[in-house]
Amino acid sequence: NEHVKPEYLANQLYSALGQRVPDHELYDDNGRAVLLSRFIPMTSVPNGNDYPEMAKGIIADVLLANWDVYQNDNCLKDAAGRIIRVDNGGSLMYKAQGGLKPTQDWTGDVTVTFRSMKRYNPQVFAQVDDNDMLKMIDEAQKKKDTVVNFLAQSGQTNLSMVMAQRFDNLTKIADDIKRKQALKNPTIVPRKLKPATDMYKIFTQDELDTLWKATPGKSARNKLYHTTDSEGWK
Repeated sequence: NEHVKPEYLANQLYSALGQRVPDHELYDDNGRAVLLSRFIPMTSVPNGNDYPEMAKGIIADVLLANWDVYQNDNCLKDAAGRIIRVDNGGSLMYKAQGGLKPTQDWTGDVTVTFRSMKRYNPQVFAQVDDNDMLKMIDEAQKKKDTVVNFLAQSGQTNLSMVMAQRFDNLTKIADDIKRKQALKNPTIVPRKLKPATDMYKIFTQDELDTLWKATPGKSARNKLYHTTDSEGWK
């Protein structure tokens, strides 16, 4: 029962975040929680060609910590080529097979989930460039109040608090992306060269003689040695 209810909530949160899920309803069957989903005809299992469509929901998947979303037919493709997240039992605080996730895998720090999911699903994450990722984060954060208020009004106080933190911590992901972009595309300030008259001087023979005589050292070797510093010969 405790596993079925979060899956029901995950379906609702996916809908709030703009991702497709089957029509669903939660029933109480003599104390047993039952989640029913409407059958969707003419669906098929996605393949590599569908990764771009699947990738549109990356930030929603990360927010809900749906670790197995891209595996084991957890997504299906409808007749129009749209991706539907049909089995979301691995979302929020529960593992797909049942049992609570380790503490480190379900906290308000969404960056841990992001790094892990990116590591284990490189083909899907590769479909989204940095600018697209920033746009998805921005769009998701606009829906924070809708999600958090829904959970609070549903009596899910603790879950609403964790989700609020995860929404806020998306900013850390965005800031990291922006830092890496700045390193790839540094701002180059053009140098302003001085005119040749300020940069170079042609000494007369008399000036060179005066400089040479004023330089310490009994021999040419000593004179050159004494006028050498870390930047070269003065």
